[in-house]
Amino acid sequence: AQDWYAAAGKREIARAAPMVVSTTGDLVAMLGVENPPGEDLTIEQVMGAESDKASPIVLMGDSHTLVFHDRELLADRAGLPGHLAADLGIAVDLVGVRGSGANASRIALARRKDNLAGKKCLVWVFAAREFTESLEGWKMIPVIR
Repeated sequence: AQDWYAAAGKREIARAAPMVVSTTGDLVAMLGVENPPGEDLTIEQVMGAESDKASPIVLMGDSHTLVFHDRELLADRAGLPGHLAADLGIAVDLVGVRGSGANASRIALARRKDNLAGKKCLVWVFAAREFTESLEGWKMIPVIR
């Protein structure tokens, strides 16, 4: 319903045929379960949804923003950034970091020194354990100067 979204140049972003990947979650590994059972997940890759720094939408967060998006995290081009872009019809500006999202993602955004110019929407994704188990706590990090 926002004016900026209605005015944005939307485009069709295609999804590939579904495929199955097998994985074992990190929480099972943290529990120390020996030979944990895996699970099969059906995913769809998204074609042509590369990160775009000029996008009005920032997707920022920890490795949860990169799962299925980054080849080293279970699949390639099948994660949240691509599906969000496909659903909205607008490429997103991805600021995803591996590890803790509480501070590192905001530091990555602050290092850009663009004061969020042209940004209209920020979607922040991180593990719930950042609230309860963050080793560094939540630091004050000025993203806009």
